[in-house]
Amino acid sequence: KNAVLEKILTIHEKLATDQYGNYVVQQVLACGDEVHRAAILDTLTRKDALLTMSKHKFASNVVEAVLVHGKPHHREKLFDEMLKDTRDEDGGYCCVIE
Repeated sequence: KNAVLEKILTIHEKLATDQYGNYVVQQVLACGDEVHRAAILDTLTRKDALLTMSKHKFASNVVEAVLVHGKPHHREKLFDEMLKDTRDEDGGYCCVIE
């Protein structure tokens, strides 16, 4: 099992944007260990990756899977990334609509 998961982690970025591969990454998030979830979360929280993946037809399912299957600290990290650039000069949160 671990050998398969390790192999998946080496290509999970490509799988996340694939029509069928995104299901594999979602299953890793649902059934994998903390190490496997953390590796995927690190990918999502790289510069602009979350926004790009959230807008992607297949990768958006992976983002949703982190919110559903992730531990509270995974969700918190995603929310921090989402809100990172939404503060105005007074420190209040702004609504960003694209």
